[in-house]
Amino acid sequence: MSPALKQFLLISGAFIGLWIVWSAFFNAAMDTLDFPFSIELGGASIAQAAGGAEEPVQAKTGSEAAIFTLKDGRLSSGDFILARYASEDRSFLPKPVLWFKKTDGDAPKVQRVTAKENEGSFQLIFSDDESKLVAKD
Repeated sequence: MSPALKQFLLISGAFIGLWIVWSAFFNAAMDTLDFPFSIELGGASIAQAAGGAEEPVQAKTGSEAAIFTLKDGRLSSGDFILARYASEDRSFLPKPVLWFKKTDGDAPKVQRVTAKENEGSFQLIFSDDESKLVAKD
């Protein structure tokens, strides 16, 4: 192999390696965001959880937007976390996103939530399979 070809392959390999590292870094999902935010679906905000709910209750849209924080994979608003059950049926049907009451002891068995930045906004991911959050009429 000629020295020029070896040099070309070495430089090309270095550029490809840098591109892979760069794309992995900038496309990585984050499990913490350093600012509070609300979530909108089709122009409607996810409403706050009912104050006294002890059992998980399905999230709904409404006029009083919940203000969220994302820390260590937990999407929190007040005394509640918004998540999906860790163990779900394996059908292709939509899965509910529920409000779970925060507890001091055992945390509810829920899936982690991550965020990916996309053109100046963030997309929340409620499972490892990158399921999207959609509003249901």
